[in-house]
Amino acid sequence: MYVSGPIPASTDVVRSFLLSATYSEKQAYSESAIEEASERFERLERGYERAVSVADSPDSCTKVTDDGLRAAVRRARQNFETAMDDDLNTREAFAALLEVTSAVHEHVDAHDRADYQGLRSAIEAYEELGGEVLGLSFGGADGGEIDVAEDLVELVLELREDERAAGNYDRADDLRARLEAVGIEVQDTDDGPTFRL
Repeated sequence: MYVSGPIPASTDVVRSFLLSATYSEKQAYSESAIEEASERFERLERGYERAVSVADSPDSCTKVTDDGLRAAVRRARQNFETAMDDDLNTREAFAALLEVTSAVHEHVDAHDRADYQGLRSAIEAYEELGGEVLGLSFGGADGGEIDVAEDLVELVLELREDERAAGNYDRADDLRARLEAVGIEVQDTDDGPTFRL
């Protein structure tokens, strides 16, 4: 992969970009390629969020059955597995997840009462195939970004402690002020500094 330019913040967008080609292909980074990856992931996330929202609403019923939705989710799972068995063809696996999204939207748009079990199977497909297998985060929780942010705060706090130990109190206070300026509350305790986002 060739990279020139800023790396986007969202780990899910980066994963979507990398998953858009097989591991044996070279990829060229470009703003348009990242925009396309962002659009693909947002489409998946909107499908997931809509499935969760409708499944948890009063419009969802266990007695309603949509054979089309259920068959589409089963077919998407099979297509996903076939793609991954085909030398880790992540591009086709990602496309199979997009089939789930299309099926969710078609079902919700066409029915006043939703198929709860069908939507639950779609949600499970997103979480198992997209989340556990491909490493994507749905529902607005991008755990990778949170982990990186916490690691960076820990690093700054270690530097601050080093400055305090060396008697550089002005520098230590400056580091604390900079953390607070970006929303990190630092608390000094007997066991060392703690922080809260």
